[in-house]
Parts: sequence; structure tokens; C-alpha cells
Amino acid sequence: MRQDSANPASAPVTILVPYKAPVPEWTWTGCYIGGHIGGGQVRSDLVFGSKDDVQGGIGFLGGGQAGFNYQVKQLVLGVEGELYASGLKVTSSFDEVDPPPSTFVQHAFSELRNKWDASIALRGGFTLDRALFYGKLGVTWSRFDFSSSSQCCTATSPITTDTGSATLPGLLLGAGVEYALWSGWTAKAEYNYINYGSQTISVQEFRNGVLTETISETERHNKQIVKVGLNYLFNSVGPMFTRY
Repeated sequence: MRQDSANPASAPVTILVPYKAPVPEWTWTGCYIGGHIGGGQVRSDLVFGSKDDVQGGIGFLGGGQAGFNYQVKQLVLGVEGELYASGLKVTSSFDEVDPPPSTFVQHAFSELRNKWDASIALRGGFTLDRALFYGKLGVTWSRFDFSSSSQCCTATSPITTDTGSATLPGLLLGAGVEYALWSGWTAKAEYNYINYGSQTISVQEFRNGVLTETISETERHNKQIVKVGLNYLFNSVGPMFTRY
């Protein structure tokens, strides 16, 4: 019987070692789009026209944003535009009725509503690991609607109502932090302060439903808002979890 002289033990052995793909470095460079929700406070002295008693009110808001980042080492610069619906409003009321035999009556109600905002701003900040700390400087255009009603000084006196609307530009200052999650998704939290300075709103005055005059009210307004949101960054690399 013939035996093969080849020794199986001497045959080369191939060992398969799991390959760990290199993790590409994350970059903030690229275009992004996302959405946000939040809330805040609007303050105005148009409500009752009191120069010494600036009224404040709160509300919620929500909308979207889009922008572009460019990263050089740890420095990130960019531009961002936002558009959101707003439910921020200021309301104030006053009622006074003297007891008989007096006929003095005074009722007053006023409201300022912030309907929507659109903004364009520069962003600049620095990275720390996967976090981006940034500041914002830009301009905002905000829609405000004003209405009021009052009656003075007897129960049979005419009811006066005022209505007005204006889209006011304001200076936007902001700061926030954004964190890279996975595969282009990021989450952010941001604070904004918006100051409109002293600006004029045209107000129409009616008495018992009849237009009597149009007046101009020069008043001061400002807002503070806090919001959280999600972005999707295109052209990003560096997924959060390494694949084997």
C-alpha cells in the first residue's frame, strides 16, 4: 500500500483576524437642516402705552432652521437662517366701577401677539470633543399684532378699540451648544435675546365700530427665548459607533 509522503501538519495555516475599520474624524463642515421647539418671554410697553410699566408675557414657539458650517481645526464659522411660528403674547386688563350713585365706569384690555419670526445670523464657536459651543449675531424680523378695548367714563360711554400690526426688525444675540450624535445627526440647545429698540406701530382707533383716527405709537419691545432642536448635517463623516 502506497502512502503519501506529504505531511499535513506542515501545510500553511491561515488565521482570520477581525478587521476594525478606522474611524474617520468628525467634521462640522457642511450644510445642515433641522427643526426646533421652545418658549420664552416678550416684553412691551405698547400694552396700555405705559412708559414706566413694561408688561411681559410668555408663550411657545416652533419652526425650522438651515445653515452652513466651515471648520478649521477647532474653530467653526457659519451662517444660519430660521423661520418659526410664535405664540408669545402680552396681555393686560383693568376694571373699575364706582358704587352707586356714581356712574363712573372704566374697562380696559390690551394684547400684543408675536405671530412669527424670521432671522439670519452668523455663528461662530469652537469644538470640544463632539460638542460645538457657539455664539450668534444677526437680525430678526418679527410680526406683531396689537389690539385693545376700553370704556370710560360712564356705562353709556362709547367703547374704544384700537388695532395695529407691524413687522419689526430687531438685533439678535444668542449662545448655544450643539452635540454630534450619529451619522450626521446633531442636537442643540440655544438661548436668544432679541431687542427691537424704539419703533413705531400704526394703530387704528374705532369708537363703537366706526374708524375715528389713525395714530402712531412709538414703543419698546424685546424678547428672550430658549429652544432645543435637531439638525442633520450633510457631508459629515465619523459615525458615532464604529462598525467592524
